[in-house]
Amino acid sequence: MLLPNIPGVVSVVMWVWIHPEQKHTSTVFLIDARNGAPDSYFSSAAAGSHWTHLHVNGAGTALAWESLALGEWTHVRLTAAAPFQDDINLFSRVTDNDPRCV
Repeated sequence: MLLPNIPGVVSVVMWVWIHPEQKHTSTVFLIDARNGAPDSYFSSAAAGSHWTHLHVNGAGTALAWESLALGEWTHVRLTAAAPFQDDINLFSRVTDNDPRCV
């Protein structure tokens, strides 16, 4: 899903539900905003350095895919190191041509 170009992004907040039996044979992306800010992606492989905080269900936690709950609706907030402008990709890579998603 590609959002429209949004200026002044500081945090991205969403509700996600990841199937508990989902297996990753390759990297999948929750968010990718690398067109607007270098290293502003969050994937099953790593979190880019532009994200400084991850809150899951209101609690601060490690910036890691393993911090996300499986099999339940989860409130996720990612906070950036600095404001940026981008047409943010949700559940896909910045190239928007990858069929793998959450």
